[in-house]
Amino acid sequence: MNIETARLILRPWEEADAAELYTYAKDPEIGPIAGWPPHTSVEQSRQIIRDVFSAPETYAVVSKETGKPIGCVGLLFGENGTRPLSENEAELGYWIGKPHWGRGYIPEASRALIRHGFENLGIERFWCVCDDANAKSKRVMEKCGFAFDHRESGVPCELMGDVRDEYFTVLTKEQWQAQSSPTIEEIKPQSDSELLGELVALWRASVEATHEFLSAEDIDRIEGYVPQAMLSVEHFAVARDAQGTLLGFVGVEGETIEMLFLHPQARGKGIGAQLLAFALHSWGATRVDVNEQNEQARGFYEHEGFEVVDRSETDAMGDPFPILHMRLGGE
Repeated sequence: MNIETARLILRPWEEADAAELYTYAKDPEIGPIAGWPPHTSVEQSRQIIRDVFSAPETYAVVSKETGKPIGCVGLLFGENGTRPLSENEAELGYWIGKPHWGRGYIPEASRALIRHGFENLGIERFWCVCDDANAKSKRVMEKCGFAFDHRESGVPCELMGDVRDEYFTVLTKEQWQAQSSPTIEEIKPQSDSELLGELVALWRASVEATHEFLSAEDIDRIEGYVPQAMLSVEHFAVARDAQGTLLGFVGVEGETIEMLFLHPQARGKGIGAQLLAFALHSWGATRVDVNEQNEQARGFYEHEGFEVVDRSETDAMGDPFPILHMRLGGE
């Protein structure tokens, strides 16, 4: 069985993948932190594919762009987990080749495998465990919705012949359903509504988390314009979770996305992509302006098919923050 995402295909490993696997698995920065020694030859990588990666629900993470494996995701069951797992539990594991770090591939692959587990395998609870010093793995867990459960000291790592302090996180089906199924609703903010205050607060939290190039004074000044911008935009929609918590919003004027902001705790969960899709399909949006210094936003829109078509030295208010003008498909 293959699992497909926007940029990836998760498929069973094949012996023909041995050379690609060795390219990444020989790197001492990959295996040891995950609990296994670097591979020493292509033949060893081929043997790992036969003996280890042939286990059920273990997948090569294949780039659609190249058609080649760049990492691995998989599930552990029963006695194979870091700690024994019950019948309706699984442990998620993953790694990605160093040249592909920082591009969001493993969260993307992991979210797809988690969905498969909950929807098709009858899993009710996922565990995800890493060395307590593995900050990168912890970020993946956060992006996939896992919550810290506990730490354990002196956990034996058989393959590395050492003991470790392990960091345990958990994600239940109920938590996943609440996180992954936001409701998107078109609304019209009102100047005297409590919602407008919530929206402005969310805007500020989002900007403080992503716009590092702005000073506190800049944010204070810009915030004064935000309520009127929300009130005057042609189309406006909000995303809420199952409990009604505000997660983000999008506003469109004509064909231009004038605003799309997420609460910091809602980032990395696909909610921004859902808001964008709503704007594209409901209102025909095809354009967006992005601060040049906001590399995360530029990467997000490029991933969703937008291309830079022009650049301005200043923003709409004449401030010295260069703007990238982007269009869907570069049209």
